[in-house]
Amino acid sequence: MTVQAIYRKADLPEYRGNPLIEALPPQMSREEVMLSLSNFPEIDDNERELSNSIREQYIDRIDAFRCPQESFYDCYKAIVRLLRTGYVNRNPLDIHTVRFLHYSIDGSLGKTLGDGFHRPQAGTFSVTGMSGVGKSTMLEQVLGHFPQVIDHTEYHGHDLAPLRQVVWLKVNCPPNSKARDLTEILLAVIDDALGFERTPPPSRSGTLLRLIAQKIKTSFIGVLVIDEMQRLTRTNGDEQLINFLHEIVDTLGVPLIFCGNTEFEEKMRQRLRFARRAETAGFMRLNPLAYQTSDWQSFIQYLWRYQWTNVYTPLTDELNIQMHKLSKGNLAIAQRLFVNAQLKIIGTGNELITPALLRLSESVLTSRSDEFIVTDTLICAEEQQGLSAFEEIIRISEKPDVSPTQFKISKPRLVKSVHKSFTVTGDLQRPQHEEFAKMLNNYTAQTEAILAERCEAVLFRALSQNDCRYSALEHYDLLCKDPSIET
Repeated sequence: MTVQAIYRKADLPEYRGNPLIEALPPQMSREEVMLSLSNFPEIDDNERELSNSIREQYIDRIDAFRCPQESFYDCYKAIVRLLRTGYVNRNPLDIHTVRFLHYSIDGSLGKTLGDGFHRPQAGTFSVTGMSGVGKSTMLEQVLGHFPQVIDHTEYHGHDLAPLRQVVWLKVNCPPNSKARDLTEILLAVIDDALGFERTPPPSRSGTLLRLIAQKIKTSFIGVLVIDEMQRLTRTNGDEQLINFLHEIVDTLGVPLIFCGNTEFEEKMRQRLRFARRAETAGFMRLNPLAYQTSDWQSFIQYLWRYQWTNVYTPLTDELNIQMHKLSKGNLAIAQRLFVNAQLKIIGTGNELITPALLRLSESVLTSRSDEFIVTDTLICAEEQQGLSAFEEIIRISEKPDVSPTQFKISKPRLVKSVHKSFTVTGDLQRPQHEEFAKMLNNYTAQTEAILAERCEAVLFRALSQNDCRYSALEHYDLLCKDPSIET
């Protein structure tokens, strides 16, 4: 995304008069960050009445669901600091920067320039964590807040054209961890960001390094993000690549962000020089969310709204705990689990989400991976088993002190027949034999409807005790939407 520069006076004196800094978006508060980086797809209750095939397609919207965590704000602040501190000594209006841009690296460093030296100032920020905790997603969400390219034409009477500022770039570490491969990738992504035709990489490594150095300097890259840094641990060419990355920071003054899984963190610990340099601007380790944290509770509350089953299943403590147990607080796994569960039951007639269904929807390969098995997360100390509204009705109605006159007799509703069978082993709310599935599902649905209509007072009490929402009343046809037509 390319935008025209809009300059705002910087808060700190050392940032003022620098068009690269004053063209950046204003810093946001925590609330603004959370709102800006969130993405909640639209959902309409009427969509639950559509055909099975269409509802299955709607479920794909969950992939676009983003619920920012507290770490998003910390990451946002770190990137803002990197951009400002990286640009403070690369002011295009400063004579030192002008000489730095027009001379080779060897010819510009260490030389007296008027009243001082050109000293690039940049830091490195590292993000680690197991796969699926949201490292790449967090970085992409935060970087997406900033325009990738800013065009500068005139700054307070100073002609800057043609100055194009590349605020951020994100690349993946090459699979073989070769410095030449990374330089070729950078050469391509810089041209792509600026809208130029891709420059063919020179065959000689020395010529390629000088070319990429000049490209990086003239494009005023604000921050360079290198993802998949765990690949560095799987090859033997890591030393040359590490030295090249140090040159980008020390000589060219471009801040770096490293992103990788636990293998990359172990690699950093083995080398003091690399570890020290990799966290000069900060270090963040993302762990799976513990059950009692506000991040997990807000995530599951927002995620649970996205149900395209014909019956809305309220979120209970039992379902919440089961989701956390099966995902171990890993957000990517939790979202996939929720998607798989809905895909399994849509069209079965009994589209209620239960703990047994979630257990059956668990991803086979993910749940058996070594990294996932050893994940240590804190789950709520006491797993309280909440009764569903239907179970509460049955339990209360069996009490001897409940008079039959308390129940309102009405004509039972007819329920559509089931079009396909679905069984969940061990789930007593579902049939355990395929040959009886259609008949039992229809009978169960009709019986539940009859009980709901006869036990309105008990039903309201059961729903209130389980913190159920209006959708549960809609399921039992007890929600008054238009008081003018009620009798």
